[in-house]
Amino acid sequence: MISLFERFYDPVSGRISCDDIDLLEQCPRKYRRDVALVQQEPVLYQGSVRDNIAMGVEAEVTDAQVEAAAKQANITNFVSSLPEGFGTLCGNRG
Repeated sequence: MISLFERFYDPVSGRISCDDIDLLEQCPRKYRRDVALVQQEPVLYQGSVRDNIAMGVEAEVTDAQVEAAAKQANITNFVSSLPEGFGTLCGNRG
């Protein structure tokens, strides 16, 4: 169902609409700009907590930006409880 709502697949029969507009009538690129999937199971990669937060940003990321992102994600208290805070090393799947 999520794959259909995200327009990874189009329905074979029936219709999916958002605000009474059929999703097939919308440009997938524009639609996906406004709709996003946020999975409940986080994925961690090899490196520090800071590395994981900064991953994907092409420019240099400051500590203040990493801390602001953690605050927005509501993980600041959890990260603070780790032995080395943002420097705590993670492995695959945590």
